Amino acid sequence: MVGRRGGGNPDRLVFQGILRGAGSSPLLGLAGLCLGHTARRFGRLGDESLALVRALAARAEADPADVDGRALDGYDDVRSFLFPR
Repeated sequence: MVGRRGGGNPDRLVFQGILRGAGSSPLLGLAGLCLGHTARRFGRLGDESLALVRALAARAEADPADVDGRALDGYDDVRSFLFPR
């Protein structure tokens, strides 16, 4: 695969880094928003991506100073486009 070096999974490293990331980083809310846009554009997310967007939204709801509200917007997109009512 292009962009892979070694035997590790680079996506897994990104997910682990985001989940353990320091709070109050604007990148955490942006990551949730981007996952929502991905769900809207492609109509699916992998299990790890879905778990990540849920975790980021939960953190944003619990403490907006930890993860900004864009994570909630992203999770709204995920629910709207992957789990329509």
